[in-house]
Amino acid sequence: MSLFTDSKNKRKILELVLTERCNLSCIYCYEHNKDTSRMSIDVAKNAIIDAFNDDSFDEVEIDFFGGEPFAEFKNIELICEWIWQNKWSKPYIVFATTNGTLVHGKIRDWIYKNSHRFVLGISIDGTQDMHNLNRNNSFNKIDLDFFSQLWPFQPVKMTLSRLTISNLADGIVYLHNRGFKVACNNAHGITWENEDYPVFAEQLKKLSDYYVANPDIEPSSIIIMPIQMLSFGNSISKWCGAGTNMICINKSGTKYPCHTFMPSTSGNDINLSEILNKLNSDKLLDSHCQGCVLTPCCPTCYGMNYVENSDIIKRNKSHCIFSKIRAKATAYMLSQMLTNKERGYVYMKDKTDKDISNIIHGIRTVNESVQI
Repeated sequence: MSLFTDSKNKRKILELVLTERCNLSCIYCYEHNKDTSRMSIDVAKNAIIDAFNDDSFDEVEIDFFGGEPFAEFKNIELICEWIWQNKWSKPYIVFATTNGTLVHGKIRDWIYKNSHRFVLGISIDGTQDMHNLNRNNSFNKIDLDFFSQLWPFQPVKMTLSRLTISNLADGIVYLHNRGFKVACNNAHGITWENEDYPVFAEQLKKLSDYYVANPDIEPSSIIIMPIQMLSFGNSISKWCGAGTNMICINKSGTKYPCHTFMPSTSGNDINLSEILNKLNSDKLLDSHCQGCVLTPCCPTCYGMNYVENSDIIKRNKSHCIFSKIRAKATAYMLSQMLTNKERGYVYMKDKTDKDISNIIHGIRTVNESVQI
């Protein structure tokens, strides 16, 4: 792994979908149209070469995706050895997202040997009971300590379903106690009900109080909505790099803006040029969001918008409600941290006076203007 040295560098993210096969069947999985084919070594190599030859970027991130990518471990091994044997013109990192159930034996040994140049992100949905409800009773098949010890900087990916949302706070605290940072989100592609929203709010209040009482713990992404961006007005025109600095390659070498646009998710092949034109336009705001004060800090997934509504702009309105609840919880937590700043919160570390001013503006805006 060639280390990145400048956070301002423009990064090319290359997603290689080695296989659509997976050994689990998670209850919120949005890939309903998977097939059993696999990516060839040559397709992967050509995509990697193209990524390094793109002079509009300073560095490259190579992501192995699935399905479960370690169902194709032999190809991962061959591709990585080829990458590491070559000299490249840009810094790069090799990354894979896994459910962890296959990371044992020779796979585990190979990863351990190469952990200085190969990073793994793992999906764990909270406590054992929560995870097993969402992910096929697979908790005991995963060596959590292996992941937390080798990559303590890499957040675990935790997804909430209707079955686990009532235990949100306990699940995140459990993962912190196991040594993980936590990136958490509500599942896309499922139907949320009205009774889920007050439960979500209650759980975020509980989680807020936990972080206020534990200043050394880095808060989960689910409760760090960037409300400081409300100081900048509607300056954010795009929420992710899909189709710009991110490209996804399927088994045959076809390009997609990201993996959520693939036929395995959407059910249909897309008109790539049409989607890319839309993703690169300055008209990416849902008309429903016009005038909402949270527009500068409320994220969206263009791929899931397309899957659910056949339109990259049109959002799922249930996530609108979740965002308002998140904004309220973030404002509450940050106001408590500012009130008790002598505790030395890790989240507030290195914040400038300007940063603090923007946070205060965000707190005030949310408290005055956001109605749920």
